[in-house]
Amino acid sequence: MKKRVYIFFILTSLLSVGLCRAQNNGIYTQYLFNGLVINPAYAGSHNALSASSIVRKQWIGVDGSPFASTFTVHSPVNKHNSSFGGLLYQSKTSIYNELTLQGIYSYRINFSEERKLSLGLGVGMTNYSIRYSNLTYQDPNDPAIPSGNQNLFQPTVSAGAYYYTHTFFAGLSAQNLSGFLYTTDGQDDIRSYRHLFATAGKVFDVSPKLKLKPVFLLHYYNRSPLLVDLNLHALIDEIIWVGVSYRHLVSVNYSIRFNLNKQLSFGYSYDQSIGNSSLTKTGAHEIVLSYLFKYYKKNIVNPRYF
Repeated sequence: MKKRVYIFFILTSLLSVGLCRAQNNGIYTQYLFNGLVINPAYAGSHNALSASSIVRKQWIGVDGSPFASTFTVHSPVNKHNSSFGGLLYQSKTSIYNELTLQGIYSYRINFSEERKLSLGLGVGMTNYSIRYSNLTYQDPNDPAIPSGNQNLFQPTVSAGAYYYTHTFFAGLSAQNLSGFLYTTDGQDDIRSYRHLFATAGKVFDVSPKLKLKPVFLLHYYNRSPLLVDLNLHALIDEIIWVGVSYRHLVSVNYSIRFNLNKQLSFGYSYDQSIGNSSLTKTGAHEIVLSYLFKYYKKNIVNPRYF
């Protein structure tokens, strides 16, 4: 009974924060293979010490175009239901830079050997910086042009719930719970909004050498329309993932991922933006490298589907 009350409280809290205002965080196309980038409850779900690095670049050839990278590491505690992890995230766009370091804790509730529910919390610090001095002005004396640079440190908090089996998962998470507005001279300079994510996926056996994995993601914050992300991936011979996804009114994304062995995997994706601008037609490139260092449970499922 206590477990049910605790679970209900966590899920209700996550839904309530989703109705608050939120910052438009970037979404990686290959979040499907590293859910820690959107949900701290994902920590420990591999039953292994796991590390992953993601690099994403948009609009190649355009000065100041968006760049983002994330490094994550997480692991269960042997013979316990607790897991720990860490996340390092950097985002650059023109004169703007964001750097986040977050520690993560999750607790797993085992309904059976296969069915598990994980509840997670992430706490850390974000540095926001704006370098106005890097801009080139037609009129340097224009009073509307900000002077100097901005540099700000703010705490960051995320929370989530993640239910999973061998072939199914569903998650609900919230990021930037400590959203804020920083102003100077009566003008909005740096603003951080709260976010809500909901996602689920299922693996279907088509044949001994082919599996299909449909996944959807919903991303909400009140300064943007609801983002809908629909994905379909095929696993061929337990080695190669080939996928396509549609991000509503944003892009069509193509990806491929190789399970090089039981521990090392490599993935690449290309996002083709939807729009008439010549700028958006350059799309976005994303590279992921993941490694499982040590298993904490014998006979675990491999390869991982999520």
